[in-house]
Amino acid sequence: MHEVWFQATENCNLKCGHCAYNFGPGGETASEDTVEAVVEALPKDTFSFSLTGGEIFTRKQILVHALAYAAVMREERFPNAKLALQTNGYWVDNPEETFERMRTLFELGLDFLCFSGNDKYHEEHDIDTSKLRFDPKIIADSVRNSSNSTSILETAYLKMLATYGIDSFPSSFYVLSSGIDKGVYPVGRAKHLPSEELNMHSVCDITRNQTNGRSELLVDVRGDVHMCIWKIPPPIGSVHDAPIDVLVEDAMKKPIYSILALGGPEMLAKVFGLYEQSDIQDMFYRFSPCYMCEQVFAKLAEKS
Repeated sequence: MHEVWFQATENCNLKCGHCAYNFGPGGETASEDTVEAVVEALPKDTFSFSLTGGEIFTRKQILVHALAYAAVMREERFPNAKLALQTNGYWVDNPEETFERMRTLFELGLDFLCFSGNDKYHEEHDIDTSKLRFDPKIIADSVRNSSNSTSILETAYLKMLATYGIDSFPSSFYVLSSGIDKGVYPVGRAKHLPSEELNMHSVCDITRNQTNGRSELLVDVRGDVHMCIWKIPPPIGSVHDAPIDVLVEDAMKKPIYSILALGGPEMLAKVFGLYEQSDIQDMFYRFSPCYMCEQVFAKLAEKS
């Protein structure tokens, strides 16, 4: 089972202090050839394919091309996949325009529209989070009782339900609007946030996914495939060279990734003898797995 995130652009209209990728205005965008290569490389057992950035709505031509191409190829190549899109929601300004954009995405084949801008970090960059409020209880009550909604996003979504005759919630076109409620991962620019705002007790994604029997992968604008969505370990290959499932299978034959999958960066540091045992234990208890992984791969790069 594969969940694949595709960073179709590194361009963003904002330059947030909590960004895990150091993205902002002027970032690179994938070519149409890369978009098609990514879609064609998706494994047959892909259950989720998400378009993200950067801010994908700043590059609408690539957004439309990627979503339309994925929708066309889905039936033949990855029939059980849900198509998702993540945005900070800067474009949600009035109900009618928001509805029209939702309708376009739905008709292109989108299943999930995820808003990530509903938090204090985006408010600092003039995102009006009141417009992005989306309460499933309000939606469900409105469907049953025709009560009035209170946010622009809720109003636009209710019009979607009415327009397409969907009389239940959740529907075949699902909206999620959320912010950060468990701390920010300490990667990218977020490393400079106050420690109390960081999630220091996370589990290595590669280890967690191995335990769950699935893989969560990220493909960047160049088509390079990363087994960690934070892109800390080096990429395992390119979609221009091989399908994603082949790249994953080959990567797991290498000691670095097989050890990461079994025991995370702590085990990797032990097996390769990168630190004294006491130092490894100190890093494990004081720092997040992401920080430890960065240090381990920096050491590995020095040795090579």
